[in-house]
Amino acid sequence: MTRRLLPSLLCVVLLAASAHAAPQFLDDEAEPACDVSFSLQKGTAGRFSLRFDSQDAQNSYVLDATPAAATFALLKSGQKRVLSSAPVNWKAQNTVILQRRPWMMRLLVNNRVALTAFDSTWNAGKIGAEMTGWSWKDPRVQPVEAIRFDDDFTRAGSEGDNSWKVAGGKWTLSASSSQISASNATMSSNPFAYEASAPVGTALSTTGRRFWDSYDARVAARPAGKGAIGIAAYVQDPKNYLAFVWSGSEGAQSRRLIRVQNGATTILASASGAFLPRQWYEIGLRTSPGSIEALLDGVPILRARDDSFGQGGIGLLAQNLGAAAFDDVRVRSYDFYRQNLSASNGAWKTSGEFRLTGRTGGDNYRLIAPLKSAPDGAFGLVAGFRDPKNYAIFRAAAAQSNAPFRGREQLVRYVEGKPQILSDRPLSLDLKRAPRLTLSAQGGALQIATSDGIIAQAAQSGLTRGQTGVWHPAAWGEETVLYFPPAPDAPKVAAKMEDDAYMVGWASATGEWPPTAGDKG
Repeated sequence: MTRRLLPSLLCVVLLAASAHAAPQFLDDEAEPACDVSFSLQKGTAGRFSLRFDSQDAQNSYVLDATPAAATFALLKSGQKRVLSSAPVNWKAQNTVILQRRPWMMRLLVNNRVALTAFDSTWNAGKIGAEMTGWSWKDPRVQPVEAIRFDDDFTRAGSEGDNSWKVAGGKWTLSASSSQISASNATMSSNPFAYEASAPVGTALSTTGRRFWDSYDARVAARPAGKGAIGIAAYVQDPKNYLAFVWSGSEGAQSRRLIRVQNGATTILASASGAFLPRQWYEIGLRTSPGSIEALLDGVPILRARDDSFGQGGIGLLAQNLGAAAFDDVRVRSYDFYRQNLSASNGAWKTSGEFRLTGRTGGDNYRLIAPLKSAPDGAFGLVAGFRDPKNYAIFRAAAAQSNAPFRGREQLVRYVEGKPQILSDRPLSLDLKRAPRLTLSAQGGALQIATSDGIIAQAAQSGLTRGQTGVWHPAAWGEETVLYFPPAPDAPKVAAKMEDDAYMVGWASATGEWPPTAGDKG
């Protein structure tokens, strides 16, 4: 999950660079969601081991670094099991960040994701290191929380860009009416916008925390003419970021997902389709582990795999454009994972005929999985998996299958190994189309759907609490999506509506037309 900085909880610990025979632990335990950052000096031999979520000497997670590789491992009851491993091109001095999130851990080395693994055995615990031939210094443990950032620029005067840092071009707070001032800004219907000017070159303004990761960022944008507008993510500085850039000139690359690294631009994905000037659009970027996606008016239009940076704030940009207005910036955590069923990073675990994923004890999730073309046997999606005797399953089988429920699709709950059929109907899926199925689970309510609509649903207490996954993995395509939906935003109520006596009275059940007593009461 993506988070924002909590300065009041920041724990900074300075440790001397030395070798330890046993782990030297930091004073404070890690939160379930945190970043651990430090400088690491590579050794020509030996190793560096970071223990985190440590319960005791026999139980923890371990990050092992050797001169040519890095490994995440689970240490349980003294037995070590590798979760994920990859080669790493270590420098003599390295900036290292361990991102610890519920179910996920990521290693960032010198502003690039080097390693990712998934596991939910441990959720919090001590952090410490042991090393031979390597050294670390300046470790910081940073608790983080879900991102929630909004800016509609409804302010006046010098307040216009306090939270924004201009990194190029000219940026000003503008309003459609000269009558707007600080005294009446809160009563306006928001005529304000953040305006960029860059007749030549790039105008860039940034905001957010360097620790932000995995988020959905959107902004309303209105280009006054041709040129290009865009939104950036994982901004490190003006020469290092990811961005969706949209041009007003038609061509095969009018829409581009780009990576700017050390000032050099690489196109990650592109498509045709220019904007029309003097119209408002919503442009957006979604980042998730190993993936970035561009959105236009809420619809995904470009996607690419990329492991650059791994974290950072957002930016607004305009290129070769006399004027462009931006408004209604919104950033939210985006707990979204694209994973292959055959991934060797711990995201999927095998239990008999099941391939399971997600957090143990989860109760709010969605799994999207594509069926292979016309599977001959039975197949299914699993929810609320706690053990092989307790789970819920949507199962189906083609008419030619040998399964006892061939030609049907069923929703079944197993409690202590005993099945209870919750729904049963003839097979409606068109298996020749290789449909994508979506399993949605929340608070005991379970739903299975395709692009054509809902095909099965049920609700029972405890039905969905547990892991999700697939039954008979060979029937499913490789790329799946696991998504943990955020809590809905609370309704936004203007302060005027809460404080004004007339508005409060009008909205109250006892206001405006108060009851009056008569002869009969």
